[in-house]
Amino acid sequence: MCHYWAPERPDADINYTMAQVDITQPILDFKGTAVNLFGVGPFAIDEGLVLSETGNVVRIYNTNTRRS
Repeated sequence: MCHYWAPERPDADINYTMAQVDITQPILDFKGTAVNLFGVGPFAIDEGLVLSETGNVVRIYNTNTRRS
C-alpha cells in the first residue's frame, strides 16, 4: 500500500509513504520502503501528480525514512 501527496518540502516534488499490510493480523508496518520506491517517479508523472520539468526527474521525499 502506498500513499502519495504534494510535498511540504522545497527539495521534493512528491511525498511517498509505504506501508506493508500484514495478512494474518490487522497491522500496517511503516518501517520499510520496499522496491516500490523505484516506481514512484514514473507513476507520479504518468498520473499527473507532478509535472517533471526535465521529463524524467522526480524528487521524492520518503516519509518512512525522512529522506529525499
